Amino acid sequence: MQLKKLGKGCDSLSEIELIIADRLSISQVHVEKALEKTTSDEQQDTTSSSRGQANEELTGEPLARREVVEETWRADRSGFAPGASLHSSYDLITRYETEIVVKERRIRVETVTDLYSGKSVRADLSSLGPERSKITWASIALLICLAIEAAMPFDRLRKVLFSAFGIFSTSSICRYFQAAAQKLVHVYLWLITELAHNALILAGDDSSTRCIEMEIKATRGLQDGYDGLDPLVKLVAEKLGRSFSYKNDPKKPKGGIFVSHVHGRTVPADPRSTIYIYRTHYGHYGNLLSRMLAIRPASAPKVIIQGDLSPSNFPEPLLMVRWISRFIGCASHARRPFKRYEEDDPQFTDRMLELFTLISAAERSIFASPRQAAEIVRLRLLLEKPVWEEIRELALSVIDAEKRKSAQNRLHQLWPKKSPLYKGCSYIVRHFPELTAYLEDPRLESSNNRAERLLRAEKMLLVSAKFRKSEVGRVSLDILRSLIMTAKAAEASPKAYLSWVLAQPEKDIEKNPQDYTPLAYRRRINSASSSQATGS
Repeated sequence: MQLKKLGKGCDSLSEIELIIADRLSISQVHVEKALEKTTSDEQQDTTSSSRGQANEELTGEPLARREVVEETWRADRSGFAPGASLHSSYDLITRYETEIVVKERRIRVETVTDLYSGKSVRADLSSLGPERSKITWASIALLICLAIEAAMPFDRLRKVLFSAFGIFSTSSICRYFQAAAQKLVHVYLWLITELAHNALILAGDDSSTRCIEMEIKATRGLQDGYDGLDPLVKLVAEKLGRSFSYKNDPKKPKGGIFVSHVHGRTVPADPRSTIYIYRTHYGHYGNLLSRMLAIRPASAPKVIIQGDLSPSNFPEPLLMVRWISRFIGCASHARRPFKRYEEDDPQFTDRMLELFTLISAAERSIFASPRQAAEIVRLRLLLEKPVWEEIRELALSVIDAEKRKSAQNRLHQLWPKKSPLYKGCSYIVRHFPELTAYLEDPRLESSNNRAERLLRAEKMLLVSAKFRKSEVGRVSLDILRSLIMTAKAAEASPKAYLSWVLAQPEKDIEKNPQDYTPLAYRRRINSASSSQATGS
């Protein structure tokens, strides 16, 4: 069946076009002309699209280090007669052995004393690890990556890595995380400013979360106060806000706790310039956007915002008028009610899901290889626009049937206005321009799936019961995972980046945070590699 085949993925544009033509009954002459042009275009050399999707895969280097050991195992010769003529042959096999090693570094620390004045100077260990601690910055970088990327609870980290030594507790690991966040907060704040100033497209979403301290403050009506806040929490709140009010009731502060996420490129043609920002607050994605747009320079151009078009994801009205050129919808969000309630009207939902599958398959095929911007637009209009038109016609049929109180289309039943399927159709019709705007802009994606996937780890963290107790713990998490995801986008190993930046003097990071970003680290590595290659 063609739909099942599409679900597994098709890389051939010709095959996709034929399937779409068959499902939408497009004329065969139109398809043959399109196939002829597409085939000739695919044979030509193409440049990378401005989207650069292949370079934005969020996969970092593995945390484990590979070490190859060669050895020889000899056969037992006791079964042979003494003096037998033996011939040996060898075959090469591979076995993998995994072990966890904690290296104990015994360091002789020099102290130099002036015998006359009594002045003493001790060797500076700040680049090795936090002051008066027994752990190195490199170890803290590893713990951060395990806790955030692998969602390992602190207590499990302690048991796996340090239980045999009895030198670290769960609370000490928490302090190390906070020390790292405190040292890197100015890099985090600089990335926020850089993203707010230079991004042309911003995408994001939010997800509900838990924090015991913040929940207690909300129940007592203290969520909008700044008194008694930890200095790290206060510093970030001054930049991004902390508590926001409802739009229809400005005097009533929000009590729900959400983690919001926003990302975008600061250099449109360079996927490595993508910056990811996380923020836990009494607010939504729209509140985070408002704070970022409020610091955008007056000379900067307007931005495009992609999201699920929920009212809570919209910035403040005045900022929307001043800074937003248009909103872009999410095909996956439009598809969701038909998948969630597919048993309510199988024939109707099957057709809707099939049409959305055609769009997804076409997108995968278009970006399966590098293409010029004009070619991306042409293929999208050729392949996906007819599918969207049928989706709208089917949605309009459901709305019209409700008005007439009679379902004349054999593909669907009569659905009242309050039903999920009617609301799904109404959403498509109401936001059709936003859902299809990506067709004519190769920089845009058809869905907001990237932002939603980036929030999936939040639920894993909640299950593992981490970062749920204090607000400073949540802020530390926001800082560190923002840097980890930005490092991955910059094609830098998160562990290597964190090990390097944490070893730098804190006063230098605070003074020039732009020199200590993941992209700056990546460029430093590239520069060093080029120097070695040229022998300079």
